[in-house]
Amino acid sequence: MKALIDILNQLEHSYTREESIRNTFISLLDITEGEEIQFIMFDENQNIEEVIYKKKGQERISDELVLNERLIARFKGTNNSGYFIDWEEVIAYDANLKVPNWKSYIIITFLTGTTSGILSIAVDIKDKEFEFSNYNFVDALKPVLEHVLFIQKG
Repeated sequence: MKALIDILNQLEHSYTREESIRNTFISLLDITEGEEIQFIMFDENQNIEEVIYKKKGQERISDELVLNERLIARFKGTNNSGYFIDWEEVIAYDANLKVPNWKSYIIITFLTGTTSGILSIAVDIKDKEFEFSNYNFVDALKPVLEHVLFIQKG
């Protein structure tokens, strides 16, 4: 409950955009038990305009692009949000089990005027598999997330 209140408080306080995003990302990772979160903003021509990335346990946010290009192409400029396991991407292998470390994703897409965006939350499936309740919770926060990610920028 505290994490939800922290996210909603981003609307009422005079944080900088970067502080609001960092605080919101920390709360979303706590709520969903995700490992990493990324936001990609696209301009009116669907070119990447901004990349924001945070890994759980690291204080700072960066502009590192970690979301697979195939997933970016699948979701950019659409209203097709969802949650799934990406069986096609193999980043590493679990040496003990001798199986790939696939990732479970929550993807929320945004279409706001001339810009669009993708919010991605990911976790290794050996640690967790996202469920509908995780996805539904993040999707329900979409108006707040739009304010933090888009409106404060303008």
